[in-house]
Amino acid sequence: MRVFFSLLVATGALVTVGAVLVSVTGVAGYKVSLWWPDDDRVSERTLQVGQSVTEGDLTITLVEAQFSETRSLLTFDTRLASVTEVGGLPPVLLPDVWVEVTGVEPLRPVAVSYQRPKSDTVRHYVQAGPPVDQNKPVTVTIQSVETNVGGQFTVVYGPWTFEATAAALGPDPSGRTIEVGRTVTRAEIEITVHKVTVSSDETLVFYNLTAPGDFLGPPSSPVRMFFKDGSFTPGLPLQTDPGGDLVASFPKLPDEVSEFELRFGPYLWRTGGERKTVVPLPALSSNAARPVDIPLSPPVPIAGESLAINRLSVNSSGFSVGVATQSGVSAKSAMTDEPEVQVRDDLGNSYPPAAAELGFGKDESGEPFFRDAQFSFAGPLNPGATSLELSVSNLAVFKRGPWNFKVKLN
Repeated sequence: MRVFFSLLVATGALVTVGAVLVSVTGVAGYKVSLWWPDDDRVSERTLQVGQSVTEGDLTITLVEAQFSETRSLLTFDTRLASVTEVGGLPPVLLPDVWVEVTGVEPLRPVAVSYQRPKSDTVRHYVQAGPPVDQNKPVTVTIQSVETNVGGQFTVVYGPWTFEATAAALGPDPSGRTIEVGRTVTRAEIEITVHKVTVSSDETLVFYNLTAPGDFLGPPSSPVRMFFKDGSFTPGLPLQTDPGGDLVASFPKLPDEVSEFELRFGPYLWRTGGERKTVVPLPALSSNAARPVDIPLSPPVPIAGESLAINRLSVNSSGFSVGVATQSGVSAKSAMTDEPEVQVRDDLGNSYPPAAAELGFGKDESGEPFFRDAQFSFAGPLNPGATSLELSVSNLAVFKRGPWNFKVKLN
């Protein structure tokens, strides 16, 4: 089958309407298509193009274009051709480019990443949403490219404009949308899954979440996809789509999968206020040059009966307190990423915070939970003090739902 691909070179001023402007960043060797596997179905959705435009020593080639029900991915090679080496240094094409993309759904932010196969060549991957219309072109305009020749940095301005039409590939054979339309409300958090869109390279989940003002959001992936064999994969959050939904992206579904379950949460919920706890101090030797680790038995509870102070470590320059979940208690409480702990002894002395270390774990289903923490303070303890008062704020509680949705593909 012959595939026709149109190429447009713009030489005058370019006025874009509704274009997406991006500040470009990239990591060498990292391909923007995080879950775009190189299998037969994806290769069938790829246009091999190989058309080039040269301006002076700079040649930009549209290598290929991939289109699916959920995204567009265009691959460009940008190459410095006949530049003479200066000062013994080869010409280097820097990865920074200014890109505009039109003709795509604003389903995901435009992303540009790169690889460097040669010192004079940079391969750029431009990813955006799916085409607005399969019969109308997706336009990618490279406005400028930055080069380094012998240590001299130069911005080369285009524009170089390329157009690709997804209709040349035909409809995505895996493309379909499953309307879910279900709502689950637990722990004052309401989640509605509206639809699931499947394509040749990924699966998108469109959902909405309503929660009170003290809601902090998920500590990790907002939603996970579970299969019958117990395996699961976390979703990658995308930007909110134009309809107001949140969007999570998953890898392409295996052919044998006919159903799966979406599990949302857990979510962090700020408790508000302070938790004050008094820790008795054992008699300490005045010669504490070496660290002394003192287990507290029984542990001193804070934040209700979920968290407790279980140890005290003292040395000549300061001290630290350890916090963990109590034995036999589910890890329902947690510290957020910016805990605030203030310490005052019974003699009225305050100790400035020095460091905080928080540890989180994951259970067998991938749900995160608070494991332990250590809070360090500067200054030796007053040898006459018999207790410490800890004021702990910025606490949060895990709300675990469950918010689960079963989705059948057939």
